[in-house]
Amino acid sequence: RNGPAGLQEPPPHLVWSPPEPALVERWEHLQPMAEGAIGRLTLDLQPALPLRRLHLISSWAPFSRPVQGLYERPAEPGRDRELHQVFSLQWSCPDTLPLPCLETESLEGTDLERLLVEIDNGDNPPLPSLDVELWRRRHVLLFVWPATGPVTLHAGAELGPPRYDLETLRASLMERPRTPVALEAAEAPAAA
Repeated sequence: RNGPAGLQEPPPHLVWSPPEPALVERWEHLQPMAEGAIGRLTLDLQPALPLRRLHLISSWAPFSRPVQGLYERPAEPGRDRELHQVFSLQWSCPDTLPLPCLETESLEGTDLERLLVEIDNGDNPPLPSLDVELWRRRHVLLFVWPATGPVTLHAGAELGPPRYDLETLRASLMERPRTPVALEAAEAPAAA
């Protein structure tokens, strides 16, 4: 559909964030770097993602360790590197074998590029390895089509902007049946 000045406009749609997040990255078999009793993991994250939660996973049990997550703000000219606490928790894993022990921490509302995870081993041996998962909010585009009948799209600058308010219709549109469609990346044309 063409809008004013011949610009291509997408069909009417809503952006919906379902409660189930999407996996962004999984690091397997990480070995925390030991500095005394503290084991440290440095996770370089994808910037500008709407992060939701962090999973720490260990198949080593039983154990109990204090854990904290620190945001590392890079050093700038005239200012040293700064660390800010993002979370602090007591990670306790009873004997859960053969299932791995999972600790989930919310990262909602944070905008991180690098996260340091510190595990205080105290007098205990360090955890041999961990898996870490980073999850983000998922966005789904819901395109609105009539429930029945053919779809007719009209083009032309004389039509003006569309006349609908999808936010007002959100509740009824969310109740309609949906057909999921996965989009695939288009292949680049072959060079001549």
